Amino acid sequence: MRRIFLCSVIMTFCLATPAFSQFVVTDPALTQLSQITWAKELKQAYEQFKVLDNSRNILTESLDLYRKVSGLIQNSKMVLNVLKLQGEMLKISATECSRTDIYTQEGYNAYTKVLNDIMEESITSFDLLRTIISPDLKMTDGERLKIIIDLDAKLRAQQDKLLDERARFNTVNDAIKRIAALKSDKS
Repeated sequence: MRRIFLCSVIMTFCLATPAFSQFVVTDPALTQLSQITWAKELKQAYEQFKVLDNSRNILTESLDLYRKVSGLIQNSKMVLNVLKLQGEMLKISATECSRTDIYTQEGYNAYTKVLNDIMEESITSFDLLRTIISPDLKMTDGERLKIIIDLDAKLRAQQDKLLDERARFNTVNDAIKRIAALKSDKS
């Protein structure tokens, strides 16, 4: 009797509980568009990663060569400055390429393209530095220092360009945020 009563209570409870469901709606066009957008973003992220990875590899190789070069070049503050500038630029680019506070994807895509161009220029400069500080290259320390001083000036200009682009993007991005906030307040 107890079992029958318990079964009837359970059945009553199960049948009395309302069931909710929802139809599954699919939109093939939207699905296709989402897949295309995702593929473009994945390709862009891969390209950004490739530039940053190349910069990191060149920096590592240059540090290894730096350890092998003559004492005068090794103690030169210019070489240290060039290495430091490249590291700072790499850090800024990595941070900027992984931002999530963007309001327009098109503007951010253009911005990261400029960052990639700047980093590719710095990679070229770094390749030259790597060649210059190589102990196999037949140059005097004075000739090496002259080229290193030129590289330092070039990297400083590239870093300034990188910082200017970041400031420009931040200004535009902040303005778009404010406009969106004003539009949502009026609604």
